[in-house]
Amino acid sequence: MGRRGIVLCGILFSVVVGGASRGNSATYPDPGNDHWIQEIDDDGEMIELNDRSLWVVSPETQALAPWIPASDVTVKPQNQLDPDFYQLTNNDTHQSIDAHYIGRCTNAD
Repeated sequence: MGRRGIVLCGILFSVVVGGASRGNSATYPDPGNDHWIQEIDDDGEMIELNDRSLWVVSPETQALAPWIPASDVTVKPQNQLDPDFYQLTNNDTHQSIDAHYIGRCTNAD
């Protein structure tokens, strides 16, 4: 397994090829329907939502081809034993993916 960098939200993230690494566990404070995709990295491994939340997509559900910026997204907790594990559903295509919330981008644009 190798490592490579992904830039999202102006931040360089280190990703293990074949599976994204994640940092400390974090609970997403704003689940629900009022979200949309701000940015997706080129490989579909990470997503930034309109509230500047950052998500690492589970490799098993990484087929983001129909997901584009501005798509409406619903965020819902997926597993009570792992509070940073969520299901993101594209409200336009009704496709869902599993993702880990890793925090919010705090840098200014």
